[in-house]
Amino acid sequence: MQQPNRKKEPSFRDIEKFSLPKAEKFKLDNGVQVYALSSGTQDIIRIEFIFKAGKWYEKSNLTASVTNAMLNEGTPNHSSVQLAGKFDYYGSYIHLYSEADRAGLVLFTLSKYVLESLILVEDILKNSIFPEKEIDIFLQRSKQSFLVNRSKVSFLARERFLSALFGSSHPYGRPIKLKDFDELNRQELVNHFLKFYQGSNTTILVSGKWSFSLRDTLNGFFGADDRTGEKSGAISIGKEKGLNLQAVFKKNINHEKRLIVEKKDAVQSAIKIGKTAISRTHNDYFGLRILVTVLGGYFGSRLMKNIREDKGYTYGISAQLISMEKEGYISISSEVGTNVCKKAIEEVYKEIERLSLEQVSEEELTLVRNYMLGNWLRMFDGPLAIANSYRVLIDNELEEDYFEKGLKEIQNTKPEQLSELANRYFKKDSFMEIVAGVYK
Repeated sequence: MQQPNRKKEPSFRDIEKFSLPKAEKFKLDNGVQVYALSSGTQDIIRIEFIFKAGKWYEKSNLTASVTNAMLNEGTPNHSSVQLAGKFDYYGSYIHLYSEADRAGLVLFTLSKYVLESLILVEDILKNSIFPEKEIDIFLQRSKQSFLVNRSKVSFLARERFLSALFGSSHPYGRPIKLKDFDELNRQELVNHFLKFYQGSNTTILVSGKWSFSLRDTLNGFFGADDRTGEKSGAISIGKEKGLNLQAVFKKNINHEKRLIVEKKDAVQSAIKIGKTAISRTHNDYFGLRILVTVLGGYFGSRLMKNIREDKGYTYGISAQLISMEKEGYISISSEVGTNVCKKAIEEVYKEIERLSLEQVSEEELTLVRNYMLGNWLRMFDGPLAIANSYRVLIDNELEEDYFEKGLKEIQNTKPEQLSELANRYFKKDSFMEIVAGVYK
């Protein structure tokens, strides 16, 4: 076999063509939508149960996240220890998550143990009992973690930043308070579970390799019309029909240019600079994402070169374009020495204004484009990564050619287009600042 020449660097190739594997789409008997991505060579399956049950839908703080975290704390059939032991015995693993809009459960399992693992998942999603003792322990631990986080300037800045962007009564901006840990009760968790973790509010996403009838298997476990199951061996995820998920919240934006969260003993000050922006469904999304990457989205970005490498004000600074289901925002984040806080903020605005006044060079754009395309490939490297990426399509109700179109936009965006976007979205007066620590 010919040995590779390790003295010669590998040749560089552009991505010429990209296509996301097509998902098989079908519905269970009760209408639950399933997306199945058959891919990979290993006998591993990832099955994700997605619910519109995140922070957007909770009636009070912590309800969504605690409900989700407590799902595997016991059922009438299994204690939390027994559940953990059985998943471990089968080499399976479940991941629970609660986000701004969605919450869910992800099962990772070997194909040969999928039935045994789904029996446990079925029990969790149908019969979780939310034991009072476990809730109290979890809330006390969470309360202590919250108190520790409240001593960190980065946490204080982020919390105040989101409240300033969306308003303290908006789900995306509503801050957690210490009393929330004491006021949350078991019944609120049960109500949230019964209302949102149910059939008509469920999407199932499967990826990996399997040799059995996926439709029949899932239908057998989750295809009945209610939690009691209307046919032998059929377990559904819920019974409540006609959910109204169209809640509307008005943004109560803070119009102050600068907000200071004082922490006089701070060694460093946390800076958050940003503004509300666009979500993934907007036509400008990929162009703006390139622009934000140029500004501060990778290690060689303008903010890193200026504020870290040239000025030495920080170990790191980043800019991100965050997209949620109903809103989006731009966030620039860093922690700097308290004695250079004002200077660091001034330099951030200088870089923002430069993008409006000076056109990005073709050389810099090529560098950023290659960086983004490298990340693009990692997003689809293997069945598990593909499933994570496919979630973007499901959550935002996007077409399957979304990523293909996005790739073309990244490849074809010109410097003059970035200048136009900078003049539209990077107006200095549209940004706001949050400083947690000492401002001087």
